[in-house]
Amino acid sequence: MSLIQVIIFSFLMASCMSCSESVYPPGQSDGDVRVVWSYDRDYNFNVADIAQPVIVGDRVYMIHDKRMICRGLKDGKEYWVAQLDNFNSINTRKLLYSNGALFYNWHYRVYAYDAEDGKRLWKTSIPNFTERPLEYMAQNETHLFVPGKGKVARVNKFNGNVDLMIPLTDLIPDSVEQGSGALTATDDGKLYVPTEYFRKNYYLHTLEGSILCYSSETGELLWGYKLPNHKIKLEGRVDSSYTGAGVQEVSVYNEFLAAQAGMSVFLFNRHTGKLIWEKRFENDGFFSIGVKVYEDKVYASSTWGYLYCLSIDDGRLLWKVNTRNSLIAVLNIWGNRLYFCNDGGSGIWVVDKDTGEVIWNGRPPEYKDDEHNTYFSPVETNGEYMVNVGQWKVYCLTVPK
Repeated sequence: MSLIQVIIFSFLMASCMSCSESVYPPGQSDGDVRVVWSYDRDYNFNVADIAQPVIVGDRVYMIHDKRMICRGLKDGKEYWVAQLDNFNSINTRKLLYSNGALFYNWHYRVYAYDAEDGKRLWKTSIPNFTERPLEYMAQNETHLFVPGKGKVARVNKFNGNVDLMIPLTDLIPDSVEQGSGALTATDDGKLYVPTEYFRKNYYLHTLEGSILCYSSETGELLWGYKLPNHKIKLEGRVDSSYTGAGVQEVSVYNEFLAAQAGMSVFLFNRHTGKLIWEKRFENDGFFSIGVKVYEDKVYASSTWGYLYCLSIDDGRLLWKVNTRNSLIAVLNIWGNRLYFCNDGGSGIWVVDKDTGEVIWNGRPPEYKDDEHNTYFSPVETNGEYMVNVGQWKVYCLTVPK
């Protein structure tokens, strides 16, 4: 978020809206969630603290403290530990799995490990490439797609070869470089790239952005849409500014694509790029990840800490949940529930995806003894267990009934 955007939102107050709102008090809620297993970690913020674990069958895979770890999901048994390269951080929010292999990226490098024994399968360096920190890769059956500044790299999953570079030169002024957000690849040969870049406007810098759809086979641009950067009047001031339009994540379901940027949530036809609707919020904004389209609803995570649920038909607000802290979350849907972690300090949330009812919200069991012990990574679930890398410990919890 730019300085002027911080100024904008300091003037805005959350307003009452004609929808259902769930507000849950701080602390652990009542319920039958219990700790299945946990273990201490080294509290090293410079490594992959916020990479989402991945559950595959009866095992869970995690990255933290310069190690990749495989444990039994139900008993916490340690199957293997792989010591990773001596680097400062892993620049992804997700650890990816496919066909017995685990993938992650760091700066201009991408790694593959065998999920069975933790042995490295390959390591590749992407030439002339600058990463986008904390933006996650996408994958299809054969390739990984790595987000970068000014380009996206395609990497063969079986041998690590970089076999395609997609330059992100569309819908931007000359001499401007735009960066890729979190990528989405689909089975029908499309790659969706959210972007952002800074543009100077008189004495202000504002964040612009687009959504670009490429062929994942050839890198050809199929369509592009530059998001509107709306002007906003600042309360008590004579001047105005822009809301910003940088995009960090998109979500795809059936023929739909959802995105959030500035003070708006958008829904598109993902095949043509045609805008279906834009829902603009006058008193809230969206400057990071946390958007999801699923079935007949769109979910959006906001700067003021709300999870909004909108109708896929017209963008009408159906309900909202107040999570009490700015919400930057990877949203998981399992069954009729929405799982996410607010790493701002309000813990793990389990919400009914249709009604917005808060089924459970909790912090680590040791929170009362150590106020800094919070859930940190995006939560992973299989509908029976929840796994999260915390600041001091790694937890496996049962899901609430």
